[in-house]
Amino acid sequence: GGDGTKFTDYAVYGASIRAAADGEVVAVVSDQIEDPAQFRRSDETTEAYFGRIQAWQAEGMARGDAFLAGNYVVIRHPWGEYSVYVHMKPGSARVRPGQTVKAGAVIGQVGSSGSSTEPHLHFQVCDSPGPLDCVGIPVAFTGAEVPFALLPGAIQSGDIVEAK
Repeated sequence: GGDGTKFTDYAVYGASIRAAADGEVVAVVSDQIEDPAQFRRSDETTEAYFGRIQAWQAEGMARGDAFLAGNYVVIRHPWGEYSVYVHMKPGSARVRPGQTVKAGAVIGQVGSSGSSTEPHLHFQVCDSPGPLDCVGIPVAFTGAEVPFALLPGAIQSGDIVEAK
């Protein structure tokens, strides 16, 4: 509920993030802030909003990875891939580097840190541990469905995904 001007207006805010697979935690950042100034203002046109956000993101790119990724966890999996969980809520990380986790273990909470305009989880599987400079690897999900998909197929960026 709400008008979209507070993090708590988003149902996903604070939801548990779970490890996608067994592995070892290799990186954790949990001290980056969330910036509510990046929500769209009620008196702001779409053009003005996009212009403001583009300028903010350009400034952030100059500040580097911590600004862009915000709070995150990276897990190395036994077969050599890494899962990356980005834009977490400040202070919510429940793991530390060197810790072994099992699939389904809670590792933190959904937030809106870094280059994020609303609460969400950026999840990616990569070939290396860098949350911003790794190459993405296609992922096959089990126990998940896309309830609003127009056609059957792989999960796409922006899809709403639900556990079966």
